[in-house]
Amino acid sequence: MISPSYISPSAVLEASVVGPYASIGDGARVISSHVKDSIINAHAIIEEARLEQSIVGERAVIRRATGKVNVGDSSVVEV
Repeated sequence: MISPSYISPSAVLEASVVGPYASIGDGARVISSHVKDSIINAHAIIEEARLEQSIVGERAVIRRATGKVNVGDSSVVEV
């Protein structure tokens, strides 16, 4: 984690870099990804992505995306 950032105690991070300026919500999973300057809401799943200046809604799934994404709750983005 690169400060300043927030990671919920119930979030799961594996082989990932978070921050700076990132917030990872309750129950979110960030796997093999880099997330900076972004908000990842509760129970979202981020896999093999490089996100910046992004907002990911609750229960959304982002796979292999790069750059900026803004997706609502329960959305799925696979590249």
